[in-house]
Amino acid sequence: MARLASLLLLGATAASAHAAHGHGHAHKHKRADGDQICTTIDGKYVCWTQEGDYYDGTSSSAAPTTTPAAVNVNVNVAATSSAPSTTLATSTKSASTSASTGDSSSSSSSSSGTTDTTGYFIDTYTDFGDVSCISSRATKAEIAQVGNVGGTCYGSNFFVITDSTVAAQYDNLMTFSNATEDMTCYYWNKATADGTIAGWYTSTDSYFTFTLAAGSTVYLAAEDGSQGAASCFPDSTGLLTDSNSAILGTWTEFTFVDVTTGWSAADASSIMAQDSDSTVYGLEVCTEDGATCSSIGADMSSYTNAFSAAEAALDGLGINLDGGMKININLSY
Repeated sequence: MARLASLLLLGATAASAHAAHGHGHAHKHKRADGDQICTTIDGKYVCWTQEGDYYDGTSSSAAPTTTPAAVNVNVNVAATSSAPSTTLATSTKSASTSASTGDSSSSSSSSSGTTDTTGYFIDTYTDFGDVSCISSRATKAEIAQVGNVGGTCYGSNFFVITDSTVAAQYDNLMTFSNATEDMTCYYWNKATADGTIAGWYTSTDSYFTFTLAAGSTVYLAAEDGSQGAASCFPDSTGLLTDSNSAILGTWTEFTFVDVTTGWSAADASSIMAQDSDSTVYGLEVCTEDGATCSSIGADMSSYTNAFSAAEAALDGLGINLDGGMKININLSY
């Protein structure tokens, strides 16, 4: 593409018949205002004039100290003023959320347990279009630029589920399991509510969470066009971020049914953790049938078909599927 904005807004894991990697982990360096920065984003070499500091990728798990000056092309896809309908959980960071029953656990016999979530929890099948602000959901053209972020109900492109029967009805599904201790999982859209490509910075307040008890399973359904990542942390350790509030850990990156190509993609990535000399947790991401996997061993003991810091500039690794995608995420690999 000729326009810089278009290059910067390609998918978090660009899904195509030829290559699907585009994790957006481009090595970003702190430079003076007005400096020109050139880097690889989503497999494309791009340049822009930097105004303000950006994530420098050198610190480890220090608490956030600054707000990143992420590239913003002013695509206002979603605002956060509207509340979801009563059939869905409200989306706030201040308290765990639940379905309309007032209980965050699923009542079905096929439930795998309970979870507390700051996202949208459901215990019966719910169409993504049933969110009350559907009239303000993003257009296909807007989704092509920044990904589906749930329209005006930011984050409603993801549903947290504990009932396997309900989860099985979704075409795009992430299954988180095999935790050996209680964990908290963070997930996010590539873009924030105002279109900034900075969803993984906690300072943007764009992330969502769910808890995962040891030995339990939690499902995360995604609407077509969703682009982002997830990272889970043992409760004994807690969330790890760099000094600019970027979420670290080992990422599961994903694109579900790219609106341009129709392809889906996923991979395991340790780039953020390695760049910050932080902990690399073991992670295996596989297709539902186990035919294709992307994996990284704890402390970089191994990696297969995945993105370590050494592969940051490569393309096409991970899982690439035409159409919807269901993946199993093994958190004790």
